[in-house]
Amino acid sequence: MSTIRKELVWAAIQKAYVLTDYNIHDDIDKRHKFRKRAILADKSLTKNEKLEGIKKLNKDYDSSKIRYNEGKRRFCEQIGLVERYKRWNSEKQQLKISKTTRKVILKKLENVEGAVGLMRSVYGNLPYIAREVIAGKEYTFATDIYSIAMIMWEISSGRPPFTNCEHNYSLAMDIVNGMRPKIISGTPLKYKRLMEQCWDADPAKRPSIRTIGNMIKEINRLCYRNVPNDDSNNIIKKLLKIFRVFKKTKKNNNLNKSNDEIYNNQEFEIPDN
Repeated sequence: MSTIRKELVWAAIQKAYVLTDYNIHDDIDKRHKFRKRAILADKSLTKNEKLEGIKKLNKDYDSSKIRYNEGKRRFCEQIGLVERYKRWNSEKQQLKISKTTRKVILKKLENVEGAVGLMRSVYGNLPYIAREVIAGKEYTFATDIYSIAMIMWEISSGRPPFTNCEHNYSLAMDIVNGMRPKIISGTPLKYKRLMEQCWDADPAKRPSIRTIGNMIKEINRLCYRNVPNDDSNNIIKKLLKIFRVFKKTKKNNNLNKSNDEIYNNQEFEIPDN
């Protein structure tokens, strides 16, 4: 991995801020978009340095949106990135869910203990982020469906996607250009097809959460009928467990209502890792 020249990255960020014309880029979203373009166009930076610069811009952008209550909101309805919690365990990287009123924004947290089991947070975790979001578009329902596909792949393979790749600019561009994890030999055919539908490059072609639920139940029924104790059936059981978390989160969260509550009325706490 190439060394990040931090002084050049900071210089490029400062230059992007100086070049920002507030008359043309008259809101926080436009200014952020312009600064990202400036970083990407800076020929003095390597690809990894550009990625580092974008990450720092994104951090400042998200912080400013909360501080000044401006800009577009990013909210992941299905994954349940915003949940009520009781206690953060830094050592185990876990959140104990409870019925308290305070909120937490999950970033790169793992092993979130919910009412129906464990699930992995995907916010900020490159392999789980849809290509259109990497390319700069807003989060949508279809974005979460893409993340379901990556969780499906992790269940079937026993490891997170793209573990053999550095999570850098190159991987981000590969994902945008259509790269997906290689499907493991022995994955049930219907499971494979559903996974491929969920990570389709065209968000409009990804199935709805209802369709996914029906297909998972059908796959589970077929696997159990054919070979009750087969490994394939265990894969489906794991997926069903996670799907119930998705479904419960969808039922309990209203996208528009939650946006207002989360960004306007609640106190934020971001746990230190």
